[in-house]
Amino acid sequence: MTSARARDTRVWLCPKGKAYGPSSPPKNAEALNHLAVNVKDGKVTGLMGPNGSGKSSLLRSLVDRLPSNRCAILADMKPLHILSSTEIANAIAAASQDSVEDFVFSVQDFVMMARSPFVHGPSAELRVDEEIAKEAIIVTDTWHLAMQPFAKLNGAEKQLVLIARAISLRPKLLMLDETVVYLDADDKGKIMDLLRKLSRTMPLSLIIVLHEVDLAAKYCDEIAFLDQGTVVAMGAPNQMLTANVLRDVYGIDVTVNRDPTAHMISVRPRVSHTTIHSKGIRVHLLCGGGTGGPLLEALQRSGCSVSVGVLSMFDSDYEKAIELGVPTVAEVPFSQVSQIAYSENLKLIAESEAVVVLPFPVGPGNLMNLKAAATALQWGKKVLLLRPEGCPSVDFVGGKAEAFISDLVASSVVEVRTVEEIVQGLLKRDDLKEEAR
Repeated sequence: MTSARARDTRVWLCPKGKAYGPSSPPKNAEALNHLAVNVKDGKVTGLMGPNGSGKSSLLRSLVDRLPSNRCAILADMKPLHILSSTEIANAIAAASQDSVEDFVFSVQDFVMMARSPFVHGPSAELRVDEEIAKEAIIVTDTWHLAMQPFAKLNGAEKQLVLIARAISLRPKLLMLDETVVYLDADDKGKIMDLLRKLSRTMPLSLIIVLHEVDLAAKYCDEIAFLDQGTVVAMGAPNQMLTANVLRDVYGIDVTVNRDPTAHMISVRPRVSHTTIHSKGIRVHLLCGGGTGGPLLEALQRSGCSVSVGVLSMFDSDYEKAIELGVPTVAEVPFSQVSQIAYSENLKLIAESEAVVVLPFPVGPGNLMNLKAAATALQWGKKVLLLRPEGCPSVDFVGGKAEAFISDLVASSVVEVRTVEEIVQGLLKRDDLKEEAR
């Protein structure tokens, strides 16, 4: 899919009433303080920052307000607020899942509906729009889904179709909000590869909200870090993805390693030097999302020696573990469990006598923690599964977590209902161990 548009399409947005064209960009300080967004054809700009920093809100604001904002200018120097709906549709597009989850029409109809600003006149022109929609579906490798209902697709397929719908407008600027956040690593790579290819071939400017540092390093030409809706740092990935910048933006202590040959970086939490207490039964927890805090405190009060499996450095259970001085395998926020972290998790499991699996929310990032529980069973470890009465589903990976849990239940895992039951069972086991000595 190609376009005859200028190779240097730019959009500047400045809320304080100033408008800038391609030849008169604002000074760097002004760009950082007042959110000047500069995107070029063929370039990918990533919006990053902690939860609540305003990434998605900013993107929604751009989508909603660019057409009427008198401070927004395209490369041809036409303010968007004077353009027709057709011209606006041809300038900016967004891939959003808002209000379309239960869309009952086919993928082909769903994509074709995006062409409504252009559909008018004789049937010959309608056929042109149909061909454009078909081309967008083919380019995103979803033509085999064309007749299927959008609502029946899986997460990755829906995202690809949403991208097809957006690029069927043949926009100059495409904005995407957390397009890959809930997908597994393979699907994330597939979609980001596609977006990178589209940005180069259409050509197309991309602004995408991202969480994953590794994806930003690999696919972005520029990264803007946000705080309270304001850009606080902006530049090329090699300038932005440093230990100092990540500490300032996220408040996390990490090391950054670069592989110049593969053009990749890896970000790892700095190793904790917390030691495991030598007294009491060794218990390893697999938790997250605040599920582990009460049990951590209860086990420490009872004299158990506790460690914790892989947790995001933003997780409340991670904060509680650090507060209590409990050894914890940490992972960079918003990242999937790395092989390094998974190996560290297994090492702590191997050194433990019992493993407790709590009802933590399971997404693509931490599914490996359930795999670690299955490994613990294979090693002959005592594994307890906390399943309180009326506990809601923890599966956010399309049934994969429930399948893991069902396998655990079918094996020799011990199901318990309360934290007190876990503590009593472990203390009894500790007493039996002492008697055996």
